[in-house]
Amino acid sequence: DLSYELGLIYFSTYNAIYNVTSENNSIEFKFFEGMPLVKLLIQPGAYEIPQLSNEINNLLIEYGSSKALINSVKNEFKRMSGKDFKCDIDSKTGKPKENQVCTEIIKTINNEKELFKLTLDLTTGRCKMVHKLAEFKGNIMSMIGFKNNIAYAPAKLINMLEFKVEESKFWPSESKFWSTERINVSDIETINIECDSVQGSYVNGISSNILYTFPAFSVPLGYKIIEKPFTSIYFPLNVRTISSMRIRVIDQKERLIDFNGEIININLH
Repeated sequence: DLSYELGLIYFSTYNAIYNVTSENNSIEFKFFEGMPLVKLLIQPGAYEIPQLSNEINNLLIEYGSSKALINSVKNEFKRMSGKDFKCDIDSKTGKPKENQVCTEIIKTINNEKELFKLTLDLTTGRCKMVHKLAEFKGNIMSMIGFKNNIAYAPAKLINMLEFKVEESKFWPSESKFWSTERINVSDIETINIECDSVQGSYVNGISSNILYTFPAFSVPLGYKIIEKPFTSIYFPLNVRTISSMRIRVIDQKERLIDFNGEIININLH
């Protein structure tokens, strides 16, 4: 009656764990007080703070040059002022008529190069958010240390009808906000190799089938993860005959980790 054991020799894959998924990829914003909120979705992927900041800023700028924005401004301008969106010139004065303001608003938005920026303080782990919007929120906020479903807006909101054509700058001073919590780039803390054919492993005092555990972000996003234990730890098998074996890669909450199509290499002995 022989006793067999099993241990991990080698694990490798690319770190393609997405921290932005369909569960936390929405932003909501408006350029002016009184305009309806616009909801956009960030492309799911693996983002660090600078890349996430650029992605959000690019989405805002892209929307700023879209027909959707023009229609939104036209509709809201008419609702607030009772006047149609036009670009007429007064034949007597040679100056734009009052509703030329709407066109100038769109032009000014399109000329902006940086509507949104995130900066990470490495000392505190907190994030600074700077934007030039009347309001910004979204379910992406918890990842960067802010509370979800709270509108982050400047103290003085600029109403669309307060815009003056002759002013060279109509945006309020940049609105700056510091996150109340440390950033949580990913809620996956550990990578666990689980095998249903072994026993003798414990997690927080509870028996488990985990062969090996290591930190989730031992390498940066996009880099190759190579885990090769200096000395393999062997666990006894819980079956006499192996007809099948299930191996899972899970996180600390026993959720399957999605490596988004990357090949996973596991060598057992």
